[in-house]
This record gives sequence, structure tokens and C-alpha cells, in this order.
Amino acid sequence: MEHPKIWKEKRVKRYIIITDRDKWCSEKEVRKGACKEKSLRNEVEKHINRVGMRNFSIQEYTYRYGTTYIICGTLGGHAVEIYLCISGENKDIDENLSYLYYLKFGEKVYSEWKIIKSCLKKKNINIVDFIKSTSEKYLIKSFPHIINPIKNIDC
Repeated sequence: MEHPKIWKEKRVKRYIIITDRDKWCSEKEVRKGACKEKSLRNEVEKHINRVGMRNFSIQEYTYRYGTTYIICGTLGGHAVEIYLCISGENKDIDENLSYLYYLKFGEKVYSEWKIIKSCLKKKNINIVDFIKSTSEKYLIKSFPHIINPIKNIDC
């Protein structure tokens, strides 16, 4: 993506916002015309405001990495790049966690947080250790919308 002039002149602050699909206007709805470009921009602004970036001014945004929007803009005079990652195939991030559980343990588990947490508890592992001990390959398969942007951010 070609960045506006401001990105070439200033250090860019980068943020990742993760939201669930059921709180989002899907790309399929956008293609069908059910979610017009204007409302898509409103969705982007709504999610940015939800995390407290009230004075964020969008310069441009682009759709990438399957279910991620890259939004370029300014916040308090600073150049900002926001990666808005949409979790879940149909509903929420629990679907991604359920798939990760399947990849790691070979057992299917219903994609509901309480059930996933209970299954992890039976294995004497908490969610943090579960994710930390999982191979990068499985994390990429389960969370491409989060991992791919992270891999492409220059730190």
C-alpha cells in the first residue's frame, strides 16, 4: 500500500484492534451491497472510537490479509496505522480458539469460551500457556488475521 506523504516524514505509531465478526459488517455484505462504502467507513470509525481513539482522522484504508483492514490516519498530529482484525469465521474469536485447540490436540471442541476454557482446565493448562506453547504454524492457521499483520509490522 502506498502511504500518504505524512508516513514518509514522521514516525508511524501502529495499533492492532481485534473485534468479533458478529460486531462487524462483513466483506460478503459489502460485496452484496448490503453494507455500502459509507457504512463500511462508519464501521471502521465506530471500532476505532470504541477503543478510545476519538480524534482519529482517517486518511485511507485498505482491505488485506483476509479479514483485516489497514487504516492510515492521524491522531493528535501523529501518523497512525491501525490494523483492524476481524475474528471468527461466522461469529467471534472463540471459533479461532476452537480451531487452534483442534490443531494442537486433535480434538474438536465447540466454539464457546466456557467450553474451551473447561477443556483446557481438564488438561491443566490456562489460555496464556496454551497459546504460548503452540507452534507458530498452528497460530498462523488459526489466527491469520492477527498473525500476518504482526509479522508485517516493522518494530
